[in-house]
Amino acid sequence: MFVALRHTQYRHYMMATIFSLHGSWIQRIILGWLAWDLSGSSAFVGLVAFLLFGPAMVTGPFFGVWADRVDLRRAALAIQLAIATLTGAILLVYQAGMLSAALLVVFSLALGIVLSAYNPVRMALSPTLVAREHIPNTVALGSLAFNMARILGPAIGGWLIETGGPLLALTVDFLCYLPLIATLCVLRPEPRAPLPGAEPKVLAALAGGARHAFSSRTIRLAILLTLIYSLIGRGVLEILPAIADGVFGRGAAGLGQITAASGLGALGAAVFQMWSSTRARSPEVPRSGILACGAGLVLVLLLGQGESWETALAIAALLGATGTMVGISMQVSIQMGLPDRYRGRVMSLWSLVGIGGSALGALLLGWLVDLAGFETALSLTAGLSLLAMALVMSADRRR
Repeated sequence: MFVALRHTQYRHYMMATIFSLHGSWIQRIILGWLAWDLSGSSAFVGLVAFLLFGPAMVTGPFFGVWADRVDLRRAALAIQLAIATLTGAILLVYQAGMLSAALLVVFSLALGIVLSAYNPVRMALSPTLVAREHIPNTVALGSLAFNMARILGPAIGGWLIETGGPLLALTVDFLCYLPLIATLCVLRPEPRAPLPGAEPKVLAALAGGARHAFSSRTIRLAILLTLIYSLIGRGVLEILPAIADGVFGRGAAGLGQITAASGLGALGAAVFQMWSSTRARSPEVPRSGILACGAGLVLVLLLGQGESWETALAIAALLGATGTMVGISMQVSIQMGLPDRYRGRVMSLWSLVGIGGSALGALLLGWLVDLAGFETALSLTAGLSLLAMALVMSADRRR
């Protein structure tokens, strides 16, 4: 289950990444809570979530081209330094009592652009630290670490806000990025083989990555299913502040609870996927990932009908599990058959639909909840998503 950790470089990288992941989840809780506290609007919470992940739809593919050309260690180090700097700036502005809704929008957009650069770099860096046959295990281990942070980070973030306020939470968030920065300073991954011939222009390179992605049935199907699931299945998890407090009146502590519940379900799914990754060899979209995609959309329908806090917690946990099943299975199916020279560009496209889709979903759901109510918004969007998934699977079978 932990075969990838036999590689020293990857083991050191993952140990430091755990701290950074906790910082990321604490940061998401802080920004979501500040957005709700400053506005009391579900739409504004959705807007902040969109700005954190929406830039991946515009800048992500260009950063994918960049990731295929640069020293990945130095790129990851520069990005982590930028995240720590922005976090420190939010901390100082809040401490000075100058934070406003407009400034929160600016900081969220800046963080979103930086994060859109880190995703293709991160997904291109990890496979260079292990043998190719251990790539599925790195994906599963990365998801396990992510979801452990998804459980502990929100709970820690909610507790810090509840007991010491956003100032304490922002301070802890800043400190969480330092171990990965220190590790990247000394990490020495294996150099990638140089690309044959002259490097194409950026747009030509981007087009070449897109052609490679959509000429492959496996990659094409994985990207389309990820997009459909991310819009609603992941999008609903991005408006949890509005659900926890706006629908159920549970405050910051409730936000930590429901986010941690989704993380608990995701953690269980990640452990299962990590165990099964030791047998993953075929670059095909697995049936388990397809079933998880459909199940997650049905869960969104059920969440819209739920009337109790306990039901919402249970559905959030199951949504976390299905989301992890979709994310890991789709990423492994893409990574296993992907040449290194396309890895940054193709994985940036996958991030574009995954992260960008959840950002669009958060924006759409936040607006619809304010306009039509919680039940109507979730029922309508989940129903349309299930129809879209049925059409995609039908078209794939015909091909």
